[in-house]
Amino acid sequence: MEEDTVTVAQLAGMLRVCKITVYRRLDSGEYKGEKVNGKWEIPVSQFPGSVQKGLESAQQTRRPRNTAPRQRRITARNPAPAPGPDDLIPTGEAAAILGGVHPKTVRRAEQKWNLEVRHTEGGHRRYRRGQITALAAQLREPG
Repeated sequence: MEEDTVTVAQLAGMLRVCKITVYRRLDSGEYKGEKVNGKWEIPVSQFPGSVQKGLESAQQTRRPRNTAPRQRRITARNPAPAPGPDDLIPTGEAAAILGGVHPKTVRRAEQKWNLEVRHTEGGHRRYRRGQITALAAQLREPG
């Protein structure tokens, strides 16, 4: 029957010490173990019963899986949803839609053009996409 062994990381976690401490104790001979394929294998039998039980339960328990829904990745096959007229856009994007004007021009013209502005918690301005595109079309019309 093979003897149960643990890795340095498992032992460090159970003893609540740094992995370096476990390596030092292995080098000093305080812990007995051997390297197999470049990794330390430390026999559990050299530790008191309480540590052995903790090591065994740690090997049996698994971390719970993350059950949060995954966010969609935007790829060629899975494109981002089309922007709607009620989407809120930042000042720079609004300035680009309005024909490449400076963002400061958009801020200055809020009252003149009756733009609906919402502020984020950080104090940044957001404009409704539909309102900006309608204004851009109106500004492009001659006359």
